Amino acid sequence: MFDDFGQFIFLAAGAIALFSFLSVGAWAGNRTAERIAIERLALYRKLAESPTSAIELVLAHLREEEARQESKDRERARRSRRETRQGGAILLAVGIGLCVFLQYVAPNQGVWTLGILVILIGVVIFGFTFFDKSASA
Repeated sequence: MFDDFGQFIFLAAGAIALFSFLSVGAWAGNRTAERIAIERLALYRKLAESPTSAIELVLAHLREEEARQESKDRERARRSRRETRQGGAILLAVGIGLCVFLQYVAPNQGVWTLGILVILIGVVIFGFTFFDKSASA
C-alpha cells in the first residue's frame, strides 16, 4: 500500500512548487503593470501642472513610446502566427510520415489510418492561422 508513497510525495511537491512559481510569476507581472500605470498617471498629473512647451516634448516622447510598443506587439503577433503555422506544418509532416510508416509495418490491418488523426490536427492548426482575425493586425 505504501510502496509508491515516496513517488507520490515527490510528484505532489513538484506540482506544488510548479503552481507556486506560476502564481508568484503572475502576481509579479500584474504588480509591474500596476506600477507602470501608476507612474504614467503621476506623469500626466505633473504635465497638467507644467508649462505648455514642456508638455509638448513629453507628449511627443509618449507618442513615440506608444508607437514602439504597438510595433513590438504587431511583431509578437506575427511571430506567434508564424510559429503556429510551423507547428501545423510539422504535424502534417509527422502525420504523413506516420501513415507511410504504419502502412509498411502493418499493411493489411489499416493501422496507417492513425496517421490521419495527426494530419487532421495539423490541418486544423495550420488552417486556423489563416482564418484567425485576432492575430492579424
